[in-house]
Amino acid sequence: MKDLSDGKIFHTITYGINLMGPHASQINPEERWKIVMFVHKLQGGAAAPVAADSTAKDPSGATAMAK
Repeated sequence: MKDLSDGKIFHTITYGINLMGPHASQINPEERWKIVMFVHKLQGGAAAPVAADSTAKDPSGATAMAK
């Protein structure tokens, strides 16, 4: 699991895989990125910065693509 990229974990949370169903309707994109960082923290690794994504927002509220 440590070899999974941030994007793969995000995609898995969004669309599901195997027995895990999709969670896109229950978890917004910002929360999904927070879960990705939390998974890395649980794995004992340093979480990589959140990748630029059109749905990711910075603290100012602007989308990453608008910058």
